[in-house]
Amino acid sequence: MYSSQYPQPQQPYSYPQEPPKKKTNWWLFGCLGCGGLLVLVIGIIVVAAVVLNGDDSADSPPAVDIPSAGSEPPGSSAPPAEGGDGEVTIVAETAEYTPGVLSEGGDFVAVNVTVTNNGSEPLAVNPLYFSVEDETGQTVEADLMESVGQDEPFDAMDLATGESETGVVVFPTASAPTTLIMEDVLGMTSYEAPVN
Repeated sequence: MYSSQYPQPQQPYSYPQEPPKKKTNWWLFGCLGCGGLLVLVIGIIVVAAVVLNGDDSADSPPAVDIPSAGSEPPGSSAPPAEGGDGEVTIVAETAEYTPGVLSEGGDFVAVNVTVTNNGSEPLAVNPLYFSVEDETGQTVEADLMESVGQDEPFDAMDLATGESETGVVVFPTASAPTTLIMEDVLGMTSYEAPVN
């Protein structure tokens, strides 16, 4: 009843307790590990891409020698260009350039191209695989926007054995084209044909 009048007995001295240990955040280690693995994989892909697409000037595939248009008798049509073991036949002739709806102006040359697959495997063709060497010796790649704006553009497709594709490809140059060059997507195989 009168418990507040009497002092409470002191508790014996005890050592301070250690604070509780913080739990290890394993999910944090897991996320950092996955992120590090992702960076490693991306690094490997970048290194592989650089190695595969590095300076290929020393080991570029040999181009097929085709007589130039000037070496033919006048009035004869140019023979089709054959590359590899006769896998591809290319015929190239200058065509009339018509500015497309999206044209921004400038000097352009149009070439009517026919590609025939004579090989046993399907052949991927695309207007972006073409370039021309003009009379000044400069090589110019195709302009996709101008090419698709033509009345009969060259389409991107896979040609089966014996199939052909014909269409107009446009190049940004004022000089007359002398040689048409078609390279595969990796630049490993190229075919050339004179432009008539």
